[in-house]
Amino acid sequence: CREISLCLSCPVAAELILGCKEPVRFLEKEDEREETYEDFDSFLYTKLIDARSLIFKLLQDRKTPVSLRLSMVLALGHDFQGRIRRNRLYEADALFARYEREDRIRYFEEKKIQGSRYDFLKKLFSLLGEMEPLNLKWPSRRGKIEGSLYGNGEETYKKAWNVCLKACPELELWTEQLMVYFVFTYFCGSVYNENPYGKLKMALASVLIIQDMALERFMEQGSLDVKAMADTAHTYSREVEHSDENRLLLEERFTKDPRFGLRDFLGAML
Repeated sequence: CREISLCLSCPVAAELILGCKEPVRFLEKEDEREETYEDFDSFLYTKLIDARSLIFKLLQDRKTPVSLRLSMVLALGHDFQGRIRRNRLYEADALFARYEREDRIRYFEEKKIQGSRYDFLKKLFSLLGEMEPLNLKWPSRRGKIEGSLYGNGEETYKKAWNVCLKACPELELWTEQLMVYFVFTYFCGSVYNENPYGKLKMALASVLIIQDMALERFMEQGSLDVKAMADTAHTYSREVEHSDENRLLLEERFTKDPRFGLRDFLGAML
């Protein structure tokens, strides 16, 4: 199996990804070529494929607010990881069936966790400061973004988000497309390290960071269109996706650092 996609770090590709208004579909074909890959657990791989298909279904359910969709996807990843850790992968199908039940939305609405997005995103941005900068201008730009977003306190931050959300209804669509992109690109690679939950956390953290970078742009310009959103996404992607070290740093932190647990992520949804 070989999977191919555009890369968000290309400005033109970013605009194509974020400018797509329809739910993303993936085209498949078979050919006669034979290729050799590293040995991996084929049973785990089939369950990762099944999990990813369900994740796409949940993410693209546009009758549900995107914050709930993201919460359900991350919770699914958490529960799926537990099955892997306890060597009970045979229970995966029953787990997936639970997340396809009609009452799943009501459950997550009732269990919604109240947290401080402001505090959590400050922690996420601090991780960016630990990374190898690939663009010499990035550290100063990152510092400017952090100062603008978090330098005036939580109330100012909340008010800015309230204004942005009212002015930019497209943010739900952009969030969906970004999450689908990151899940498609990285989730099934966990067949090699058995850490799909870590890769989902990395995907969601990337989306949350891009959202806040876009907020800073909105605060500066007073508007946000798909071109500006694409430029924001490609700037982030260029610093993270083009460095194996940076991506591994994120995944390791989200796997081992208690500051980035499930409840912390769930409490940071808009």
